[in-house]
Amino acid sequence: MNNTISVIDPGCPIDTFKTYLNFNEKYITHYKFAWGSSLLLSDLSERVKLLNTKKIVSYCGGTLFELAFKMDQIEEYKFFLDKNKIKCVEISDGSISIKEESLLKLIEEFAKDFEVIVEVGKKDHIKSEEMYPEMWINQINNSLRCGAKKVVLEGRESSNAGIFRSNGELRKGLIIEISKKCSLEKLIVEAPKKKDQVALIKLLGPNIGFGNIPLDDVFKTVALNKGLRGDTIEKCSTINWDFSN
Repeated sequence: MNNTISVIDPGCPIDTFKTYLNFNEKYITHYKFAWGSSLLLSDLSERVKLLNTKKIVSYCGGTLFELAFKMDQIEEYKFFLDKNKIKCVEISDGSISIKEESLLKLIEEFAKDFEVIVEVGKKDHIKSEEMYPEMWINQINNSLRCGAKKVVLEGRESSNAGIFRSNGELRKGLIIEISKKCSLEKLIVEAPKKKDQVALIKLLGPNIGFGNIPLDDVFKTVALNKGLRGDTIEKCSTINWDFSN
């Protein structure tokens, strides 16, 4: 069963961070410091410490890895993660080109010391649409074989690239092909918008791992996934009346 909920940090104030974290901690599994916010937050270590205490996996957006690769500063990036007690790394090539062989070697290398999440798909919608299903499937399965614990399907926070067309249309055919040959339990689908979450749940069933979820949308997404809202009520199989569990 995949109950992954990865939220995207907008660089919010520490009080807001703590409030949402305390309110949503039961459902958040992963916490992504996106848009280079990990380099801009003066209290990053404090936030990561709190996330670690609550057993929530924290990691930086894949673009930061890509910058480190581009500048030949992978070792410096590892030191930065270690220094801030960040035990997970997202590896991607969404904005730059990295040869597949090199990418897989980096996954194996990082997997020795970190929990690895790999993002598949391009941030440029034209390049993403040039990736036919077999390319997605191969990259997903090869990444898992090389040590990745989870694979993110690129969708961006704007839902206009990766598994989406530039007009925001969900590429359902691609998703279906991926679901046939890849483990759904290992996937995190970047789909922050309700309409796309509903479509994915109806397409693949409940308990999909979702990524790029805004802090204030966690409850809404979990409720959809559990079939507790009218949009997905037909997917509800059990009800837990004990809210303490």
